[in-house]
Amino acid sequence: MFINVRFISCLQKNEKECFKKVKCFLGGIGECMLVFGIDIPLVEVLLVIGLIMFILLVEALVVIGMLMNQMNKMKQVILLQQKMSETLLAVKKAESEYLEKLKRR
Repeated sequence: MFINVRFISCLQKNEKECFKKVKCFLGGIGECMLVFGIDIPLVEVLLVIGLIMFILLVEALVVIGMLMNQMNKMKQVILLQQKMSETLLAVKKAESEYLEKLKRR
């Protein structure tokens, strides 16, 4: 509401000065930035930077998801390996008991 009242009151006096004041008040929307000798509007630069940041964020989320998936698979492999080692130990124990029985006879 504050901007509208100033803008309307300014329009009644002098339009050119009013547009300059509003442009400065809004933070220079429409300003240009010199990059390698070429005038590039700041809005487009900010949009491109925002787009690049969004793409990197999505890529990071995909990589994190894949890492979590691989971590779960590795956890399952470790559990299966522990079961296998317990089974092998049980088999060796049973074998040694059987051989002890045979030696006693």
